[in-house]
Amino acid sequence: MNQVRARAGLSLWGAAGYPVNKYGTVALALEHEARVELAGEFKRWFLLKRSGRAIPVLTAKGKPVTQEKLVLPIPDIVRLQNDQITQNSGY
Repeated sequence: MNQVRARAGLSLWGAAGYPVNKYGTVALALEHEARVELAGEFKRWFLLKRSGRAIPVLTAKGKPVTQEKLVLPIPDIVRLQNDQITQNSGY
């Protein structure tokens, strides 16, 4: 993480000038860095799910996410091809 920040000319994690009050742990700092580096690549959802922080983070931003919505819906074409497949709950 610090190599990327150094390349960008930003203050390093743990050094003066880094917003430790917002990203005090390495995990939160990495989450923030990934959000900035991978902006627009639709990876934040999966990173939040993997870390177990999807529900609290997205709910705090006004997006109603439940445990059922953490599983993606099954496409209609798949369900039309096989009537034994049912839609995931929540969709």
